[in-house]
Order: sequence, then C-alpha cells, then structure tokens
Amino acid sequence: MKNIESIHQEAIEITIDSKKKYDLVSFFRIVLFVVSLIEIVRYFIKSNTFELIIGVVSFALFLFLLSISVNLSNTIQFYNNVKSVCDEIKNQGKKNLKNTVVESVNDHHYAFDLDVIGNKSLIEKINRCQTNIGKNKLKFFLLNHLLDPNAIIERQNAVKELSGKLEWCVKFLANTKSIQSKVGDFKKQDKWTFNYTDFRLNSKTVQFLLIAIPILNVILIVLAFTIKSTLISSLVFFVLLLISMIINKLYGKSINEIVATVDNKANELKGYVAVFTLIEQEQFNSKEEILLQQKIISKNNEAASVLIKKLSGLIDSFESGNIMIFGTIFNVVFLWKLQFAVRIEKFIFDNSNELPQWFDAVAEYEALICFGLFAYQNEGFNYPICTENVRVVTAVNLSHPLISKNARVYNNFSTIQNNNVTIITGANMTGKSTFLRSIGINLVLAMNGCPVCAESFSFYPISIFTSMRTSDSLSDGSSYFNAEIKRLKILVDKLENKEPQFIILDEILKGTNSVDKLKGSELFLEKIMKMQTFNTCLIATHDLDLTKMEDLYPNTIVNYCFELYNNNGLLEPDYKLQRGVTKSMNAIDLMRRNKIID
Repeated sequence: MKNIESIHQEAIEITIDSKKKYDLVSFFRIVLFVVSLIEIVRYFIKSNTFELIIGVVSFALFLFLLSISVNLSNTIQFYNNVKSVCDEIKNQGKKNLKNTVVESVNDHHYAFDLDVIGNKSLIEKINRCQTNIGKNKLKFFLLNHLLDPNAIIERQNAVKELSGKLEWCVKFLANTKSIQSKVGDFKKQDKWTFNYTDFRLNSKTVQFLLIAIPILNVILIVLAFTIKSTLISSLVFFVLLLISMIINKLYGKSINEIVATVDNKANELKGYVAVFTLIEQEQFNSKEEILLQQKIISKNNEAASVLIKKLSGLIDSFESGNIMIFGTIFNVVFLWKLQFAVRIEKFIFDNSNELPQWFDAVAEYEALICFGLFAYQNEGFNYPICTENVRVVTAVNLSHPLISKNARVYNNFSTIQNNNVTIITGANMTGKSTFLRSIGINLVLAMNGCPVCAESFSFYPISIFTSMRTSDSLSDGSSYFNAEIKRLKILVDKLENKEPQFIILDEILKGTNSVDKLKGSELFLEKIMKMQTFNTCLIATHDLDLTKMEDLYPNTIVNYCFELYNNNGLLEPDYKLQRGVTKSMNAIDLMRRNKIID
C-alpha cells in the first residue's frame, strides 16, 4: 500500500508533467487556430479549395487539441486537490486546517465535557470532509455512537478496510474537493434534497402540447417562408409569440419552481458523478461498505453515477434556454424550457425517494473515510474488543488521543461489576479530569469502530453521560448549583427510564457549601448504586471524606488516586493512577509558587 508521502509525491510529479503538456498543447492550439483563420480568409480571397481543406483540417485539429487541453486542465486541478488533501492528512489536528467543525454542543450528554465537538476537539482531529453533508454525518456519528455490538464490529471492519485503502480515500476526498460550489448548493447543504413538490407537468395535456405545438410552429414557419408575404410572416410571428405567452402563463409557475430547484446545480452534479463512479467501481469486503455501495443503485438497477450524469445533462439543456438568441428562438418555437422542465420533473418524481439516499451514502463514506484516515495516522492505537456479556471496561496503557504522543502518560484501569462506583482523588493538576476524559473519549472512539489510545481496551456498548463542565447562565437566571441539579436530574431520569449509563462525574455539587456537598454526593451515589438499571460511575473529587463510602460498600465502591512526589523540594505529579486515597495536597504550594500568598 502506498503511504501518504508517496501519494503526495506522485501527485506533484503528475501535476508538473501535465502542466508541461498543457503548455505545449496550448501553443500548438493557438498556432492551428491562427493557421485555420488565415487559410479560410485566403480561400475567400482566392477561392482555392486546397486552402479551404487546410483551414478546415487545421480547425478540426484545433478543436481536438482544445479537448485535450480541457482534460489536462482537469487532471491538473484533480492532482492539485490530491496534494491539498495529502497536506490536510499530514497536518492532522493542526490549526491551519480550514475545514474544521468548531461549534460546541453544550447540552449534549457528553460532547462538551469530553471535547468531542469544538476547538481542539476530537472532531477537529478526525475531520477531513470536504462537504457539509459529510461533516454533519461525521458529527452525527460522534454524537450518537453505536450501541449494538454487531454494528460496532461491522464498523470496525469498515474502518480497518478504509485505513488500508489510502489512495482510494485520497481520490474520494480530492473528487469532493473538485466539486464546483455556489452559495446554497449541495456541497454546502446540511442534507441533500430537491425542494420540489409541484409535479404538474407530467400530464397528458402537457405531453400533447410538447409534440403538437413545435410541429405547428414549424409548419407555420415553413408556410411563411414559402408564401413570402410580409403580412403572413408578421401574422405567423404574432401567432408564435401568442402561443408561447399562453403556454408560459399556464405553466410558468412550475417552470419557475424548476428553475429555483436546479439553478446552477449542473456543474456540481457533474462533480458528484466522479464520486459515485469511484464508489461503484471499488471492491469492498466489509458488510457496512457493501451495504452503502448497494444504496447507490436505483430501484431499476441503474447506477447513481449514470442517473446523476443524466440529470446533469438535463439541467445543462434546460439552462441553455437562457442563452439570449438561441434561448429566445427555441423557447418560442420548440417550448425548449418546458420540454426539459417536464423531463427534470419526471426524473425527480421517479427518483425522489432515492436521491437523498444516494447522497446520504456519499456522506457516510466521507465520514467513514475520516475514521479510516484517523486509524492510518495513529498506527500505535489498537482496535478495542467489544463484549456483550461481560459488563466491564478494562484498559491497559490507556491515554488521551488528543494529547501529543511525547506528552502522554499511560494508565491501567478496570471497572469491577454492575453498578460499580470508582472514586478518584488527588491534588490539583494531578490528572484526575484528564483521566476521566481519557476513558470517555476512548469509549466514544470504540463505539464508532475506531482504534483507541491504549495497548488493549475491552468494553461493553453503553450510553455515556458526563457532568464535568457545568456552568451558570445569566440569560435564563440559572445559578451554578441549579445548573448542576438540572444536569444530574437528566441522568436520574435516564436511569429511571431503564437506560443503562456509563457515568463520568467531576467534582459534583461544587456550587454549594462543603457540608451539603458531601452529604448530597453520598446520597446521590447511594441512589444510583441502588438503581435497577445497570450503570457504572467514575467520580473525581477533592472531598476525601467521600472516599469513606468504600468502607460502607466494599463490594461496590473502589478508591483510586493520583499522588504527588517530591522533586528537589517541589511537589510534582507523575499522573499515574493507583489504588487508594490521596495523601498529598498542593493548593497552598501552587498559590505560593504563583505569588498569590506569602
């Protein structure tokens, strides 16, 4: 398999070679055009047939070289896009990417707390989509992870396969980058659809008019030329205009709706033809990708690429009716726009249910390609084991995927049983929150079929719920404590609705006094432990008295901690998780270091 560097280098070489050919062809194209022009002029002056032949042959060769120039220009553009895609892949997670998704989802049950969405987030690291439908599909996957073990295993197989099809993935993204886009078009839409519901043109009356009126118009024109009467010619011209005005009055609204629906979309559809063709011609082995490939076959067993090419051609023909002289004549004589409006409407009617499905398949491929490239870029990551019967999470040498490789600290961890609570203590800045996020974000990756940042990782599919970055709101008058209560109420409601949860809490009930905080935390943990719905809870806290619950519930609660060590008189963290309760504190030390206190 080619690596990204070799694909990038090959694209550079092809681009340089194509530019040389393009310049050479352009030179001869200009020469042939000048020769054809000179020879045709000389023919009209001297009436020499030989010069006419030279002129015609030169012009024919000019047209041939023109088509070669167009092909070379398309090749140059495509491989420039290949180079750009390769740069984006190599710069994974860097700030100079233009296609990152930076919006936050504050009310989601884990996205904000686990840095799945937003600046310097997981989606920013993974996203290489060129279209909005692809970006939104990727976002949907990360915010709605899989819960079916079989679906997770199939997704893993798809990601593994795509990580081994690097060249195909790059070509896919280069093709989507090539799609010509305008404001409000398919590439920038959140989802793909034709907003057309009129369907009035495919009637027997319209079909009759489309045949009868052009025939009548041709007869009238022939009659006018045959009789050679100014009066009759004027009358014919008036009749033609009158017929055109009546037809436009009757069906103008439908034609205008077609205009609004397909306006300027032909070029973009041509770009999607290449994408569909790439999907159709590839051989896939994973079940998920085979099913996606089958989605772009119409109910009549026609390939999406063929049908989209047909639609693009219909739109091209329809829009040619806007050409000033040609359009006016053909619209009056042959009802040109109505002819193609009828065909476009019929196409939309015949394929209205399948069109969104085809583009949804493209979006899914684009999102899966992002997962595949993520796997390719992180060869040290490993695919987790999805278990259905054993409800534990076990990680060996686990770390956070968004932390640079050189700065990662690896930890081992395992939950023990149903409704288990793990209490994690430690001084400030010792790694408690980062560890919680490491568990959570790797679970998100695992339930999307991606490799995780661990030597080994086994898990069971379960919904994730976090409460780590709760904030107050001036706009709705919600205090910090009230916001925390609302967040925890959502969790309790989910458990009472029999929805199993993997719970990650960081210093809950911070918005109240220490006495109520301790008592409230104890009662809350007791409540979720007694729930009939399965759950696992990880909670980080500075409240050491909360760890005494392990003595009351030794089979359900376990204490872990992060400790400080003395480094030449300075207390430093090693970020290593260990059993027990922390014995070190550093708040006063940190305040003195920062000269807040003496």
